[in-house]
Formats: sequence, structure tokens, C-alpha cells
Amino acid sequence: MKSWSRKKHVLALAYPNTEYCGVYSLGLRIISNIVNSNEKWFSTLHYTDKNNLKAENFIGFSFQYEPDYLNFFNMLKQNNIPLEKGPRQQIIFAGGPCINQNPFTLQKYLDFMVLGDSEIVMPKILEAYENTETKEEFLNEISKIIGVFIPDINKPTYAVLNNLDDSPYPIKQEYPKNLDKSFVFGKALLLETERGCPYKCKFCVIPTTYPKIRYRSYENIIRIIDEGIKMNKADKVAIYAASFTHPKRAEFLNYMLKKGIKFIVPSTKVEFLNEEIMKLIKENGQTSLTIAPEADEITRRTVNKFTTDNRFFEFAELARKLNFKKIKMYLLYGIPNQELKDLEKTIDFIKKMKDIFPNIYPSINPVVPKPKTQFDGLPFNKKILKQQAKFLKHELNKLNIDYKLESIHTAYNEYLLANSKDLTPDFFRNN
Repeated sequence: MKSWSRKKHVLALAYPNTEYCGVYSLGLRIISNIVNSNEKWFSTLHYTDKNNLKAENFIGFSFQYEPDYLNFFNMLKQNNIPLEKGPRQQIIFAGGPCINQNPFTLQKYLDFMVLGDSEIVMPKILEAYENTETKEEFLNEISKIIGVFIPDINKPTYAVLNNLDDSPYPIKQEYPKNLDKSFVFGKALLLETERGCPYKCKFCVIPTTYPKIRYRSYENIIRIIDEGIKMNKADKVAIYAASFTHPKRAEFLNYMLKKGIKFIVPSTKVEFLNEEIMKLIKENGQTSLTIAPEADEITRRTVNKFTTDNRFFEFAELARKLNFKKIKMYLLYGIPNQELKDLEKTIDFIKKMKDIFPNIYPSINPVVPKPKTQFDGLPFNKKILKQQAKFLKHELNKLNIDYKLESIHTAYNEYLLANSKDLTPDFFRNN
């Protein structure tokens, strides 16, 4: 334990949503760990429901979802912090998936942005803060760092951590004192097994933000599990992975089972859900599986996903054989050049999945073209989407299944926010 009185500098870390969301933000924990590992620093955590930034001078926001931009404006306003950079004494910066995807959306309000892997960037930023006297001097100094973007000074660059084992992992993970049912993962140790994805789906920002997938070593994963469970008295492990393709996934899942440690597996590629992995998940007590077919086989290929329908059917048969209770499926509509005749094939695919495994739950979302994806620059055609949504709803109602059809209005606002280069608070009043 360190003496907090010896520390000199404070970094306030803000997650612009409620605590029950932010407590499971791994990015926030990574930065907090970097800060608190430095003898001269400590961090404080802030959420929309624990929003006390009045006394803070150095504030970092983590943006996971575009609608949280509204909460950013509100959090500053509630603490009487000026939105505009010019008259503001505080230094306010941001990072996270939304900022990596489009670093220009909040450029009028942020002093700087952290792009890429923050483990490389943050220690250099802290050092510069310690060794400069004025805000202007500090910003000029950090503008030389790869991964720091200052709209008035330099252009966006992205920091890349080549080996995940080269940076410290936040094994110590703080939890609220009262974990009620709103905290969906409970007291779970967050475990990042890999970063990036080996696939190149056209709608996804990950291949361009993290063009190379990096796997944490098996030995390091086991160390994090053992030390993290003991240190935090956690009762389970929540695995963080975009596609969960780690080559040693069977080994460390089996390790946790033998140790009596429960785990939560994320959405997984069916190509990697073989019988061994599915048996381990079932033995763990997990009763549902989540996959992302996106569409029927022909349409699926147009977005760079080449898994056959038969592979999904084999997966469904195995899930039924192993007595899983539910399969959740993520699908898309509004894919470029997709027509109603193509959606008929998607409905046929869903029907065949239901014939094999009756309790399926399709969650169907309109494609939202975003920066740094292969769909960057494509329009959001509400007229076509409404026609397709009407068709899907009509056909899905015939199947006697639960399903979710994402709101086109919500998706359109997400599209506007994701692609904005001049966002103002008026956007939320008008939309």
C-alpha cells in the first residue's frame, strides 16, 4: 500500500454514463492503473450518477458509445466547467473507441485526444504534465507524442502496442461497495485475452483501428486470473475479446473450470465454437451462446464474412445436443445493395436455425456507416431502411419468436454523431 499523501497530481477519469456501465470499462481501468502506479499521481473516477468534477483540473473522458456525447456536455455544465477550450482553465482530453474512430467530433471542446493504445501514450503525458508550467507549454510538449492529437497543432497519429505482455495489466480492480442486480457482471474480474480481430468485416472499425490482432500470452493470462481473483475476491471472470479467437482459449477455460472459477464468454465466431469449447462453456454453467451471422450466406460474403450457412446449422445442432437453452444472433439490414429478395434469404436462414434450435433470439440492426470502416462515406437511407424494417417485422412475426429490431431513428442519430466534425449541444435538442 502506498501513502496517498505523497502523491502530487490528480487525473480525474470520467465515464459519461452511469456507474453500472462504467465499472466494466476496461479502458478506464487500464489508465487508472497506469496513473496509480506512478508515485506522483492518483486518479479519481466519475460517472453521470457520481459527477463531482468541480475541483478537478485535469480530466479525461472515455467514449464507448456516440450517444454519450450528450452526457459529456451535461457533466461539464453541471460542474460549471466551460465547454469552449479558450476561456477554460481545466485541461480536458478524451479517448476510447468513438474518439479513435472519429477524433474530430468533439474537437471544439477537447484540448487533446489519445489515439490508439493508451498504455504507450499515458506515461509520457503524465511526465509532460509534471515538467511543464503552463497549459500552452504542456500541449506543445505532448503534441510531439505519437498517439496524441491536438486539433490546433498536429494531425492524428495512432500509438500501437506490439506486445500486450509488455504493459502492466490492471489486476487490482475496484468495485462499488453495493453491487446490486443492475451491475450485470457482478463482481467479475475483467480479463482481456486479445486486442483486435483477425477478420476484416466491412462495417467494423476494429480492423483499421487495430490492424493487427495481438494475443496475451497464456502464462500472463493465468497470472492475471490467479492474482486478480485473490486480490479482488472476485467471484467470476469476464472475458474481453472482440472475437475470442485466442489459440489457447480451451486451455485457460479448462484451467478456470478446474480451479472452480466461473467465467463469462463474449460473442464468439462459430468457426471457433467447436465441441470442446462449447462443452467447457456448458460445464461452466452458461446456458446461452451469442453469435453474429449478420445475414444469409450470399449477403454475408459482401461484408467480408465467409462462414457458410451450413457451419451455423452445425453449430445450432451441437448447441441443441449439449442442451444449451438459448442462442442470440446479431444480424444486419441496410447492407449496401441489399434488397428485399436478399432479406427473404435471411428470413429463410433464421427459419432453418429455428428448426434446428427453437429458442433463438435475433437482434437485427440497421447498418450504420462509420468513419475508418470500409463503409465510410456511404449514405444512411432511411426510406430504404423503413421498407426493409417493415418487411422484417412482418416476416419475423410469423415465426413466433422473440426478436429485437433496432430503431432506425436511434441508428440515424448514431450515424450523425459518428460522422460529425462539428458537434454542438444543439444536436441533442433538435434530435
